[in-house]
Amino acid sequence: LPLVSAARCAVYAAGDTALTLAQQAVGLQAMFVHHPLAATITDLSVYLRQPGPDAQRMRVGRAVADGVIVPTL
Repeated sequence: LPLVSAARCAVYAAGDTALTLAQQAVGLQAMFVHHPLAATITDLSVYLRQPGPDAQRMRVGRAVADGVIVPTL
């Protein structure tokens, strides 16, 4: 389960980066309700945050502290 939590954190980070880049690339228009990207950004933002990323980070941290996961850089 700790590896699943680590994977969720990685997916969350990648998705969050993609959302940020999309918003920066399109600009303020991406936040207007009628812009095609607005619904996608909203949906993905909600989807990414549903599994409780803070709880997942705590699980990963606990697994690292317990030696179950050994981070490599």
